[in-house]
Amino acid sequence: MSRNSRKNFLDRVFADENSGDTEAAPPALPSGDGVPESRRSIGTSVMSANNVIQRLASGQTKQVIQLKVDPARCRIWSGNGRRYKLLTYEACQELIDSIIVEGGQKMAAIVRRLKDDPEYDYEVIAGTRRHWAITWLRANNYPDMVFLVQPEMITDEAAFRLADIENRVREDISAYERALNYADALQTYYGGHASKMAERLNLSKGALSKLLSFAKLPKEIVPAFARLSDIVVRQWYPLMESLDDPETKGRAIATAQAIAREQEMLRRTGMPLLDGVKVTARISAAMKEPNKPDKQLPAALFQGKKLVSVLSSGRTGLKVQIHKVPGATRVDILNGLEAALAGLLD
Repeated sequence: MSRNSRKNFLDRVFADENSGDTEAAPPALPSGDGVPESRRSIGTSVMSANNVIQRLASGQTKQVIQLKVDPARCRIWSGNGRRYKLLTYEACQELIDSIIVEGGQKMAAIVRRLKDDPEYDYEVIAGTRRHWAITWLRANNYPDMVFLVQPEMITDEAAFRLADIENRVREDISAYERALNYADALQTYYGGHASKMAERLNLSKGALSKLLSFAKLPKEIVPAFARLSDIVVRQWYPLMESLDDPETKGRAIATAQAIAREQEMLRRTGMPLLDGVKVTARISAAMKEPNKPDKQLPAALFQGKKLVSVLSSGRTGLKVQIHKVPGATRVDILNGLEAALAGLLD
């Protein structure tokens, strides 16, 4: 996300929390008045400082403070959708290289100050990858790296929207992680009202509905996939309704567990893992109702031999075959028909 884009969405999120305008440049002193340039500069600086102080005091201007802190004194906010434990060097390598080249962060993480927590001073609202990258660098030959943060006083709901907006532009956070995060936020921040949540997040109701449905994917199925990003909404959304059936869900979980064991074996042997398309296809096939054996159509015997048999039974009619059996009379055949029909109705 570019710095201008980030500023725009920060302004939108903080609009509900704060109000104010930008600092205007102070008026310049008139030239040619005989005042030495040095005095004119001092006078301008004093006017500027007074102007800023007055605006800060009146609430017209919001002072932005950025601090350099130890990442170990910062914890990740529980409402963030990103799974911190799943971050890896490979996932953050580009960011790490950029921080090394630039000599540190250029974009501050958004944090909230904590109270009554002896282990942490801040919690990270937006900037989880930056926190992970700085922590990794400090442990790998860059002990002097510090974590650049911008403390903000915002509500949990505003913090959720801020983290969500930032995560949407990241390719390394999966739709499944977002879905779980949205399902939690629906109850926590929006009282279960999906329409209100969609409005606050500027999402269509349809898109939000799909993600909320996606969040119901049984957790036992997830380990079958090599990466969370392999679990694709458009592939799983049509299958979610079928998982409401206990038998179908059981077959899906059993197949996923078998695939998970297969994936683990592939990892140990250094072989390529099964991709998401193949995994989804196998689980989807297992979810389909297994072929039931054809219902045994009734038949009637005469002296141990088949006399009457029902060949087919459907909406359009009944097909019956009468076999030639030596000694069978007309009455025997009629009795056989009656027995066969009775068996069909059982």
